[in-house]
Amino acid sequence: MTKYGFEDHCWQDVISPEDLYLYRHYERDLYIGERPALLAIDLYNMAYQGGAGAIHEIAEKFPSACGDFAWNAIDPTKQLFSMMRSRGLPVFYTTGEDR
Repeated sequence: MTKYGFEDHCWQDVISPEDLYLYRHYERDLYIGERPALLAIDLYNMAYQGGAGAIHEIAEKFPSACGDFAWNAIDPTKQLFSMMRSRGLPVFYTTGEDR
């Protein structure tokens, strides 16, 4: 569906063809620069509350939960972090500050 091999993202199997079609205008040439880094945005424990399951079944009790999406992302996320660290590449974490 995408024009460039780099846009062959691992999450395409969980995004509907209709949604991919809507975002087709954002396709562009992408590359990895000379100093790559991983930016981890909002990785938080509440995403896993309520366990794996359909979000609509757990959202009432756990509004910040991501259900199956979060649980299915654990292994790929661990692999990504491991790969970055094994190559000595920086990993940055960010989250909202609410103190």
